Amino acid sequence: MEKRNESDKRYWIVGIHPVLAALNNPNRKKYHLYLTKEVKKKFSPNIMTNLLVSTNNLKITECPSTYLARSQLDKLVGNNFHQGIALLAYPLENTTLDSFLKLNFNKRSIVIILDQLTDPQNIGAIIRSAKAFSVSAIICLEKNTPKENTLITKSSAGAIEKIKIIYVKNLVNTIKKLKGFNYWSVAMDKDSKLTLNDFSKNTSLSNENLAIVLGNEGKGIRPLVKKNCDTSVRIDISKDTNSLNVSATLAIVLYAINQT
Repeated sequence: MEKRNESDKRYWIVGIHPVLAALNNPNRKKYHLYLTKEVKKKFSPNIMTNLLVSTNNLKITECPSTYLARSQLDKLVGNNFHQGIALLAYPLENTTLDSFLKLNFNKRSIVIILDQLTDPQNIGAIIRSAKAFSVSAIICLEKNTPKENTLITKSSAGAIEKIKIIYVKNLVNTIKKLKGFNYWSVAMDKDSKLTLNDFSKNTSLSNENLAIVLGNEGKGIRPLVKKNCDTSVRIDISKDTNSLNVSATLAIVLYAINQT
């Protein structure tokens, strides 16, 4: 089988906040920046010069840039929500669970576990909420989970540059391993008897390592994954509302945890 060309891994990062965050991330390998002259005018020459650098083997190199008309950029990137700026870049290198646990040993941390989420925009919004509340990492399945792409990065509003993404083969084994490192696993389940309010009041969360588990947009958390969690919790919402969007659920949970 022919080995995949390295350039095939490149993808478009679009939007002002995602692109500027990527340009400012020394761990992000950049290839080429495209922008309209209108976008350039929003930044002073000094700011733009400082942004157009990347670190590669300890050598500072300028990221090549090209100015295009907006219609040309639409055609090049294949969408019209780029806000006049697009960066062709390589995906970030992912962290392994073992290296993450070793690095965060004896540190209080919160991780998010995604059980077969499939909507890139939901995943991006989750990354954004996770970063806002100082989550240490997001854990996903290697299979049945979209990898880093344009929609995920755009929806994260640049937060993907600041948070660890970990891919694992088995979530049950992952939860068990986390328990060995003193993580308390909490499944978000709309049918749980325990409300988030009661859970927050009766549990000391400020010093706990937490693994918050979120399920697929339609099917929720798989039974075996839920069974291996320490507890399940629901958000008490209006009875005429079936459920919340998964990214909204996470934001509410993280806010409640930060209030304890």
